[in-house]
Amino acid sequence: VWEIFRRRCFPLVDFGHVTIPVDLDPPRKRVLPEFQRLAHGLRSGNISILDARTFYIPNLHYDGQGPDAYFWVGKGTKPDPKGQKIPNEMGSLEVLRAYEGEDIELQLPENLTVYDIDYLGVWCVTFKHNFGHVQIPRPDELWVPPALGQTRIKVHISPSEFDNCRQLSDDLQVEWQAKEDQVHIRLSAKMTDDQYVAFGLSPTSGKPEMLNSDIVVAYYDKDDGSFHAVDYSVTARSQCDGTYGMCPDERVNGRNDASVIGGERRNGVTSITFSRPYETNDQLDMPISRYSDPITVIAAIGHLNTRKEANYHDDFVTKSNVVLDFTSSEGNSCSTLVGGGQETPRYLPWPANIIPRGTTNFTATIGPTGGERGYSALTSTIPCTSPRPLRAASARRPSMNRTESKYLPESPILRWGCRNQPQWETCVSGDTRPWTPGRTV
Repeated sequence: VWEIFRRRCFPLVDFGHVTIPVDLDPPRKRVLPEFQRLAHGLRSGNISILDARTFYIPNLHYDGQGPDAYFWVGKGTKPDPKGQKIPNEMGSLEVLRAYEGEDIELQLPENLTVYDIDYLGVWCVTFKHNFGHVQIPRPDELWVPPALGQTRIKVHISPSEFDNCRQLSDDLQVEWQAKEDQVHIRLSAKMTDDQYVAFGLSPTSGKPEMLNSDIVVAYYDKDDGSFHAVDYSVTARSQCDGTYGMCPDERVNGRNDASVIGGERRNGVTSITFSRPYETNDQLDMPISRYSDPITVIAAIGHLNTRKEANYHDDFVTKSNVVLDFTSSEGNSCSTLVGGGQETPRYLPWPANIIPRGTTNFTATIGPTGGERGYSALTSTIPCTSPRPLRAASARRPSMNRTESKYLPESPILRWGCRNQPQWETCVSGDTRPWTPGRTV
């Protein structure tokens, strides 16, 4: 510290100083390898130790399927039950959710530093399974800054480009901003990789109707990490058969007038931004008024099929009359969407019905898919048919002696009841009376 006097008769005065060595080696962050890739799609970029209690993990991927998985630290060459869980990037000790290429920070509890542990990993407590870890250098090889909070990355929250936001459900909200010749829309939803979110215009003012509506289906493609917004028309309550159903406009001689602007997946919430012109000149589309006319809108969440196309909605659809004015400012009435981990199946499948031994003739009715406890619950996939009865079909299984040519006396008949469960009745040979629902097995 120096004091310089203005008078020339006084020399410069040194109140004290410190000398910095030429070979000074100050503490600095330490870059480690990435997580080992052992299970559940766990991978990352090179992990950094920012200070004595803070890890930085870039580009973290994990499928979220571990039933009891946590970030885990401890002594030794690899994770084991003697270690301990540490909080996630939100400071929570809940079971880990899925990560899709996110950059996160982890902070050790106050009673721990990186000098006290030998590894950082992801560990499933219930099954004692190591999903992957990274080894931490010995204390004499580490020289990182003390944990004073100076290295913690500050999260910058930029103001939203959208002036308007409406909460459509606990799991879905829509934001919009009017532009010169188009409207920008952002859909944010709690949804999984195999789901879509749909938003659009109801054909009837004052009533939310999906049939004959004009919607945009937005989804995330996990295969290539891309976001999509596709113009759809709905002409039947089923997935598209190439002519009718919930069809992309391009499959039925229309045009895709939705353009993706961007998207992100963070903390279990998928947000996709797209633009849509007020007027499209596509006969399959409905116009959006430029003159502050309220419009009844609809929204839905459902599952994608193997073509990456939308099945008819099966998870959520708007029931109340939601009216938006895309050209005026309505303000923000949305709360923050908070995602979670993977959900467990909502419904158990119907119990299996077994055809009794010795039955040689039976009749099956091709009909409803069994609702939430039917085809979807049994196969973990989405039925490709509309949830409506089709037609009855008869089948006869040959007997071992091959002597009968018609229904055997007292043979049970299989049919579908009103609750989409197989029901049985007895058919007497030669009886042509109409069927009535029988007893449930």
